[in-house]
Amino acid sequence: EKDENFARYTPFSLEQLRNGVFDRDWLQAVYKELGEKRFQKLYKGVKYIVYGGNGHRRVQLSVDAALGKLDIEELQKEIVVKRNQDKLRAYALIPIKDGDRAEALRRYEFIRQFAKESKQFGAQRRQSEDKACQAALQNLARTANFSDVDHMVWCLESEKIKQIETYLQPLQLENVWVWLEIDNNGIAQIAVEKNGKRQKTVPKTLQKENYIVELKTVIKDLREQQRRAKESLEQAMVRGYAFPVWELKKLSANPVLAPLLYTLVWTDGRQFGFLNSKETCLGLLDNQEGYHELFDDETVLMLAHPYHLMQAGVWQQYMHIVYVQQIVQPFKQIFREYYPLTVEETHEKHSSRRYAGFQIDGPRATALLRQRGWVKHGRYGLSKVFYKENLL
Repeated sequence: EKDENFARYTPFSLEQLRNGVFDRDWLQAVYKELGEKRFQKLYKGVKYIVYGGNGHRRVQLSVDAALGKLDIEELQKEIVVKRNQDKLRAYALIPIKDGDRAEALRRYEFIRQFAKESKQFGAQRRQSEDKACQAALQNLARTANFSDVDHMVWCLESEKIKQIETYLQPLQLENVWVWLEIDNNGIAQIAVEKNGKRQKTVPKTLQKENYIVELKTVIKDLREQQRRAKESLEQAMVRGYAFPVWELKKLSANPVLAPLLYTLVWTDGRQFGFLNSKETCLGLLDNQEGYHELFDDETVLMLAHPYHLMQAGVWQQYMHIVYVQQIVQPFKQIFREYYPLTVEETHEKHSSRRYAGFQIDGPRATALLRQRGWVKHGRYGLSKVFYKENLL
């Protein structure tokens, strides 16, 4: 009943709101309706409305952030020092100028860094901080005027290359030329040339040069971007995220991301193939040699899941292609384990007895499932919410 009531005012579920997702559009509508004076009465009275400890402080913090009343630099320092999760959620709500992708990218990378540092803590704290990061990303998507988190992630990742274009041009330091080089696999490294000959390493006398230090930082960021992209692409396949062709074109312009895209199998729902470019269009290749079809910008493509490949009867064909052509994929797609439902499981509907009687290593299984988004509950064991399918 509560979910139904909230659904009248916001597209977010009650669970999302409890986790710290904040509806800026709803706030703006209320603020406009009430005006500053009446809104302040509501603001101060929140502590009498919100249940549970300091919940009202999170609401007030989010409101202050969304209305632009917080200093972003001070907030960022507090998040780093105290790892305050509520302030991380609020950090993503501070207004961003329309079209300011650089600021959106800066905040996105800050949230991702917070999530990465979470790995040093125990399981319970990691789980709590992961929820805070997910809420912060959703808040940032709305603040930066993206339709959803997935769309924001891919747009911002593709923007990264614009920040490093100057480093791709050779620069002379003493008697050598140095520049940022990205190979065909998307791996970034420092290229060094002396008297027209390539050198294996940067001379020791230049190791502490500011430009070399900057290059090393850029390379570290690009490798982190590729690691994030591998995880995001796998999640996109699992969740069935649809990529518009115009978005794939943008991603393909990034030399770090492009090699990942071209080694995966894609589908438009009817046919399958490898992504490749031809002039200004994108198309699917059946074996990285011949085109099936070229697509316009509004066509949507998905990463093929083994389920799709098996249903279409082409799974073995692509296994053969990947094996013979020695294609290295960024994650297990074609040779991924897939366990279709048995007849008995289809009839059971709510349970599976396939592995009844088998013994497993509990802690190891729990750790693996947590990597896949499963959450441990004291009474119910492990569970996972599939929001798109409305399944628990």
